[in-house]
Amino acid sequence: MFTTPKSVVTCLPLVAALVLAACSEPTRPTPPVQPQSLEVYSGPIEPGGTNTYLFSLQSQTTVQLMLAGVVAANPLRSISPVMRLELAEWSGTDGCKVVAQADVEPRLTSQMQRFLNPGTYCAQVTDIGGLSEPAAVTIRVAAPAIVSLPGEPGTRLFGSTLTPRGSAATTFIATNQGRVTVTLDAVSENAEVIVALGVADLTAKTCRYSVLTRTRPGGGPHIDAVVDAGEYCAAIVDDGALSEQGTFQLTITYP
Repeated sequence: MFTTPKSVVTCLPLVAALVLAACSEPTRPTPPVQPQSLEVYSGPIEPGGTNTYLFSLQSQTTVQLMLAGVVAANPLRSISPVMRLELAEWSGTDGCKVVAQADVEPRLTSQMQRFLNPGTYCAQVTDIGGLSEPAAVTIRVAAPAIVSLPGEPGTRLFGSTLTPRGSAATTFIATNQGRVTVTLDAVSENAEVIVALGVADLTAKTCRYSVLTRTRPGGGPHIDAVVDAGEYCAAIVDDGALSEQGTFQLTITYP
């Protein structure tokens, strides 16, 4: 008769106990995921002034701040003053407690990135002496930080009508960090107009200008800029060159 070795018999309860322990180990809760948030804040700023925008996080995540553009009027143009970009904790009665800051020029790639806990925060921009006139400033806040978005690089032809002192814009998605170009192919009267690249403000349904150049058709690209992944806009603006309603065409390439 075949006899089971005692060593095996005595080990079975221990093996069973280990298996049961492994099977009965409680499942660890999945950390909450911060929904993708891409907020665009824009407003006027005076020389020496500060603009503050509040945003909230539901869970721990990495936040990117971008000083996307500073635009002056009369004439309409983009400018590049060095400004102070700050990320701060919002404490209610005590206001904003700064946790990170950098002196930066506007561009379409993030200038600040920080891992933050859930809570309410401030994104602040301050003129530190670079402004000599009032301007409009635009900040983009991305949480979590955007590395890439669904889609493919491409080229878009954008054409429509343009009224005197009017504007027209189209949006597109940059799926990764890369280079965007905007070329003015044609415009009625061969007019000198403004070509713009900016961030798409989906809440306000408008284009927040970042880079503007005054040009006539031909040559190009008239704008060539590196951008982070995100939603952007290209636009054409007439500030007095057209005598009547006309047409135009832009070519936009994006990563």
